[in-house]
Amino acid sequence: MRSSTASTLLFPLCACLSSGLADGPLGRANVLGSSLGVYGLGLVLLTISSLPFMFSNFPYGPSGLNITLFAISLVLFGAGYGGMKVCTNPMMADSITAMHTSNEQAPLQDEPLNDMEKVRVQEGITDDVGDIPNAQLDLALQSLFRVAYCVSNCGGAGGDLPGTSLA
Repeated sequence: MRSSTASTLLFPLCACLSSGLADGPLGRANVLGSSLGVYGLGLVLLTISSLPFMFSNFPYGPSGLNITLFAISLVLFGAGYGGMKVCTNPMMADSITAMHTSNEQAPLQDEPLNDMEKVRVQEGITDDVGDIPNAQLDLALQSLFRVAYCVSNCGGAGGDLPGTSLA
């Protein structure tokens, strides 16, 4: 099996397994922590497998231990990456929601409506003033994920540039 096919199968498989554990008995924080550990161990083994003393004739003669460490490191990297991927976005959303609900205070009955609330009620956007904090939460979540996906996609695009310029 080619390595690209193996990684194509490994990432989603680990993500499915991790999502079941994260939403079930272990919880997101524990799955994320263990996935980070597995991911880090994979990167350490990948680094060790590329050191010159691991080759019989550097860089053209890899040893059996070198190839074994390389294969193990890719499996650990894939397992850790799949586990992290399913936990980070829900944990970001949970932290924003928790921060928003802890800062939210119930309005007093005698408080007058501010201008924004009056316009929303008059235009029929909402007939309940209590929906306004939910709109702020939605806006905060949209901003969070917009920035997260932008950074992720720019990093992915930027990661391809050095490899294509070397070829």
